[in-house]
Amino acid sequence: MTARVVNTVPLWQRTAESALIIFVVIIFCLSAWQLLTQVPRERSYLEAAYKVQEAGRQARMLVRQSAVDHELVLFSHYLGNLGDTKKDLAKEETYFFTVLDAALTEQGVVGAPEIQKGRETVRQLMLGMHKYDNRQHPLTPADAQALIDDVAAYRHAVRMMLDDVREQQLIAAREAKGVDSRITISLIMSMMISGLGVIVILLAKLQMLENLNKDRRKLNALLEPRMAAIESALDGVAITDAQGRLMYVNKALTHYHGYAAPEMLTHLHWKSLYDEEQQKWFEEEVMPNLSHDGQWRGHCKGLRLDGTTFHQDCAITALDDGGYVFVVRDYTELIDSIMLSNRRLAAIEAAGDGIGIMDRDGKLTYVNNALRELHGLDDEEVKDYIGQDWWKVYTQKGREDINKYILPALRTEGYWHGEAPILRNDGQIITAELSLTALPDGGLIGTARDISARKRAEKEKEDLQRQFYQAQKMEAIGRMAGGIAHDFNNILSSILGYAEFLIEDLDKSSPQNGFARQIYNGGTQARKLVDQILAFSRRREGGVAPLSMTDSIRNTADMLKPVMPASVRLTVFSDGGDNIIRANATQVSQALMNLCVNAIDAMDDRLGAELRIESESILAGDDTVSAAMLANDLPRPDGEPALLIEQEDDDTCVLMSGTVQRNRHYVCVSVADNGSGIDHDVMEHIFEPFFTTKAIDRGTGLGLAAVHGIVAGHRGAMTVRSRLGEGTVFTLYFPQSDDEIDGVEGDRVSSVVGGKGRILVVDDQFDVAAIACEMLARLGYHADNVDSAGAAIDRLRENPGHYDLILTDYSMPEMSGAELAGIVREDFPEMPIVIMTGYGRKKLEKEIRENPSIITVIRKPLDRVILSQVISAAIRQSQAA
Repeated sequence: MTARVVNTVPLWQRTAESALIIFVVIIFCLSAWQLLTQVPRERSYLEAAYKVQEAGRQARMLVRQSAVDHELVLFSHYLGNLGDTKKDLAKEETYFFTVLDAALTEQGVVGAPEIQKGRETVRQLMLGMHKYDNRQHPLTPADAQALIDDVAAYRHAVRMMLDDVREQQLIAAREAKGVDSRITISLIMSMMISGLGVIVILLAKLQMLENLNKDRRKLNALLEPRMAAIESALDGVAITDAQGRLMYVNKALTHYHGYAAPEMLTHLHWKSLYDEEQQKWFEEEVMPNLSHDGQWRGHCKGLRLDGTTFHQDCAITALDDGGYVFVVRDYTELIDSIMLSNRRLAAIEAAGDGIGIMDRDGKLTYVNNALRELHGLDDEEVKDYIGQDWWKVYTQKGREDINKYILPALRTEGYWHGEAPILRNDGQIITAELSLTALPDGGLIGTARDISARKRAEKEKEDLQRQFYQAQKMEAIGRMAGGIAHDFNNILSSILGYAEFLIEDLDKSSPQNGFARQIYNGGTQARKLVDQILAFSRRREGGVAPLSMTDSIRNTADMLKPVMPASVRLTVFSDGGDNIIRANATQVSQALMNLCVNAIDAMDDRLGAELRIESESILAGDDTVSAAMLANDLPRPDGEPALLIEQEDDDTCVLMSGTVQRNRHYVCVSVADNGSGIDHDVMEHIFEPFFTTKAIDRGTGLGLAAVHGIVAGHRGAMTVRSRLGEGTVFTLYFPQSDDEIDGVEGDRVSSVVGGKGRILVVDDQFDVAAIACEMLARLGYHADNVDSAGAAIDRLRENPGHYDLILTDYSMPEMSGAELAGIVREDFPEMPIVIMTGYGRKKLEKEIRENPSIITVIRKPLDRVILSQVISAAIRQSQAA
């Protein structure tokens, strides 16, 4: 019999369990359906969040790039000032705020207070940089540094604002995540209801998704600044794959090679960036190094899209996957600037002016070749000065002048220019023209030019001009003196002539005869004064003969001793020789006497006064005569001697007159005193007639003028060296002669010689003609006078053969006596003519040679003895012919 199992489970319970199973199944199905829909939703959310973050990153990168472009235009405008950068600056500012506002709006953070505050800060900093519009362009170093600081602040503000934008995005992401979390809670609750396995699976999925989000956020946070830096870098960057194809290029590399966008370069082989020559060089030289070292750096030439090349500094690194990373910098401008600097340096080295550069601490950093030569330094010696204070190349006196004059000018004006003596390394002193200019960095640049030759030329020119002006002045004074002497001679002719007549006519015992003799003596003294004037003007020539200067000095000393003050000690020194010269003894004696008298007056009874006269024979050369007076040949005899005055120091002055022939023997005579000396202003005038510093009753101002004329007339030279308070030395140089002195001088015939004959006297001065006629009449001649050469010619033609001789003045208004002689010779070739002149025979030598009718020349005022001898001899010579 079979037992039957009876189901004891209540129906409600089974029904409840079925219902629960059905409920769980339904819940499970709903959970499964929710799970299947949540995963795509989560994926969509993550993808959307990634896109939002990526869009935010791109927007921020665009804002950063716009800020970088704005900075570049700022620097170009204010520092380079190239092209129309002001318009570019305005465009960049507008574009920056357009990009910024678009990015803020797109990210939905435009209304955030922090964002608005950051945007306003950036705007204020950007507007603040317009303060440089009114500054000097390009900016000075100080303004340029300030601009760099302002740009740094502006860059920091942009970075802070973009960080705030990113923070707002993170906040929005967290809020979105909160909504998603609520959905996740409901899913978990349903999973708990539907089963623990489903809950575990869902939780694992959610955890995986969360980790994925974290990894993506970390990766984005890590890559974003690096990519921004690479994109905004000034250096070009490219990445290739193992096949050498360009997978990535930044904007800088695109710009270097002349492409419009990076997309034009991607997927091209990197060799397309170089020409065939460079590609071959890469294959042979670069790639072997990359295979061995994994990296290479060097210089090469890149190829632009237009076919041109440019210099680049290239660094290549090999990647593990077989690709390469190229980092390129365009240094074409650097190469150009280096070449320009090299050319400038070559120009500086080749410059004729010395150039030196000093740093802000005053240390010498560079000297060119000209400056080394100017200071007489070789390459090794220059090294001792480089890095040292620049003023060490100057003497102690030069350093004192630098501190006193140059450095204050550099501080106040930034520039100094002037002339200064420089002591070369070899001890030679040169004159240099210096310029110093302060540099913006606090250093100095100096130039130096050796102007010693120019200064010598200028001094020589100045000396020649001064000599020329002095010679002109002396010549003019000489002519004036000669004219005065000529007119004075005419007056003296009357005075002496009539005085002599009175002496003859009056009883010798009468007082009137004594008066006449006094008049005659006064006229004789006046004649001597005229002789001094003529000696100065060198129009009075006397006979020259061999003269012993030693004897002349001794005779002068003998004449001085009786009249010298007892307080003056006279010293005479000679080298022992006769020291023979060819000279007029009377003139030389007069010159020595004038110098000695002046020396005695200069000492003015001074205690210890000493007058020293010395003579010696010298050979003219650099060791015996000043170089300013030496010449290879003497000037023309009728030339005016050059005068040169030099101030040796504050108290010593030297005057030089005339020229000495080199390698010729001269007799040197010096007259020295220890009196008060002569200053520069007085020395300029000592040879001028009538110039004197003595009292009116002690000098006429003709003594030194006569000395000057006598020395010049003998083709000699003279120096005057005087030191205030110590005395003066006059040194005379006379050409030495090889002649011998006979020791016998012919006696002068002083007796009056009378005669017979008819004489025609021609002179425009009535008094002179009357005196001459009276003298001739007293000598026994019949004399007629006319006042012009024309009247004389008419008289001769009206009375041919009536006159035996013509006595004519040389200087007449319409026609000179020499011209009259030429006309008379044509009509009356046998008529002898004697010329009267206030000058001398030498001046008329040419006329005498050209006209044989001129027998001789006699000087005014007329001396009756000489006149009687000349007229008698001339008539006898004419009658004998």
